[in-house]
Amino acid sequence: MKKFKIEPELLTNGKIKYKLFNHYFIEVLEKNGRYLYEVFWENWGRKIGFSTGELLNENDFIYFLEYTRSCHSSHE
Repeated sequence: MKKFKIEPELLTNGKIKYKLFNHYFIEVLEKNGRYLYEVFWENWGRKIGFSTGELLNENDFIYFLEYTRSCHSSHE
């Protein structure tokens, strides 16, 4: 993820958290060679789940980057 210039945050539960755009985040857990993810929107102390699943390749991560960049929040 270094090529996207996104700084990860290592969480105590073994997940890695990345800040995307417009208050969206993705948490990734590597488990048995699989990369399980949760994408959520977080603002003003609220965390709202958006999507969960498995990242199969780099394009899956790029999709969430592009999607969250195109989202507009009225709470900015």
